Amino acid sequence: MSRSRRLSWSVPLAIVAVVVIAGTALAAVSFSFVPSSPGVIKPWTWDNGDPAIGGGSNGNISTIVVSDSQGSACFAGHTGPQLQVFYSKLPSGGAAWSPLKNLSGTTSSADRGTLATQGSNVYTAWSTQKQYYTKCPTGGSYNFDTSQPRIDFFRRSTDNGTTWGSPVKLPGQSTTFRGDYMYIAANGTNVYIATTNVDTGKIILWVSTNSGSSFAPPVNVGATTNKDTVPGQTGGNCPCGYTGGFSGLPAVATNGSAVGVAYTATATGAEKIAICNTGGTGCTTTSVASSGANKNFGYSQAAGDSTRMVFTWTTPAGAFSDVWSGGTGGSFGGKKTITAFPDANFAGQACASSTTACNQAGTGAIPVLIGTTGVGISLSECNTVSGVSCDESQTLLKSREILVWYESSNNGASYGTHTLIKTATGNSKNTSWMSEYGSTTNISGTIYVLWNGHSDDYGVYDVEVKKCSGC
Repeated sequence: MSRSRRLSWSVPLAIVAVVVIAGTALAAVSFSFVPSSPGVIKPWTWDNGDPAIGGGSNGNISTIVVSDSQGSACFAGHTGPQLQVFYSKLPSGGAAWSPLKNLSGTTSSADRGTLATQGSNVYTAWSTQKQYYTKCPTGGSYNFDTSQPRIDFFRRSTDNGTTWGSPVKLPGQSTTFRGDYMYIAANGTNVYIATTNVDTGKIILWVSTNSGSSFAPPVNVGATTNKDTVPGQTGGNCPCGYTGGFSGLPAVATNGSAVGVAYTATATGAEKIAICNTGGTGCTTTSVASSGANKNFGYSQAAGDSTRMVFTWTTPAGAFSDVWSGGTGGSFGGKKTITAFPDANFAGQACASSTTACNQAGTGAIPVLIGTTGVGISLSECNTVSGVSCDESQTLLKSREILVWYESSNNGASYGTHTLIKTATGNSKNTSWMSEYGSTTNISGTIYVLWNGHSDDYGVYDVEVKKCSGC
């Protein structure tokens, strides 16, 4: 399950999604919307923390989104919180996503949602926030405050998302605790949730050994000196921050015999991976990138199966992966290149008013494991405008993104397949559509990719899902 910083916000407007599917002669791989029409879980959403996707024992597809305009969220003119966390599912063979179910309640704003599934269990987590950008019910001033507490909650379903237990505050948090973006993983009866303690820089891990019935106090698996101290958005202007302190942006994966936590360790982007026992202790830490890992917002992502864990990150030079096999006594296969930047493979995809291809840099290399030796990657590739790559500042409005699939059949040793999942639309900075970040999952051998779509002026959003044929 992945997560990303959402650096901008605008009041949602009507959405028109234009779809172009493109492939490559290297492999017969293609992507189609789920369901076939329209393939959108729900329009008019703001997905801070990223939407996420997972499977179920009955063939369900489970998703989580964050919205500012559904239910009682006050950006829609209601009187409730400004942001809420919602769940939706698509039954096996279903023709429509289910109505959104509010998971986070109606007493406080909530975002930074994350989701994982294991058998019939659906696990979710999110952070609360006292207030976001607009005073309720409508209008008002921009007033996001990074110094306010951000308390992390967990909620689960044991019947494929049909019914849900009550939200539970994860242990060890004071009333002033500030968590950063979370990442969740599960295997067997173990559930793992990682985040950064914004005040101390500690990379913390919550562990449940009873399928989320309870969690032990958080354990420290590392630390970061990287900081995001930009104030919250004021007056509608960016750059804007969401952390107000230390930010390691950890990603967690497990293969059942070990758990791995990757994180940004320094302000220059040194990337580290801690391999720990299933209790989150006895960790051995390896540096996989000495600098640059957090450039272009290209922090780590992770995924695991019954034997392997794959970790990915991006730098200005390219997107990279490394695969861990075995338990705590296992080993990495070595850093491998997914793709180098600039990637000229899709030079026909023009970006806004620039004639340069939408593949000069990249963010969010989101992995999924396929079979026994396969690795799939969903990667956002973007333009460089005025020397800035993957700009999200709402000033250039030209750094449009395409979503690209890369695949390896040899455990990440090489990536020989690449295909467009979703392209930006149009050739001007307006009416374009950016496809970025999100989540991937393998459900009984079928790969599903979910992502956050939005206009490149951040005026409208939706959540889209496609499945892969030929992966």
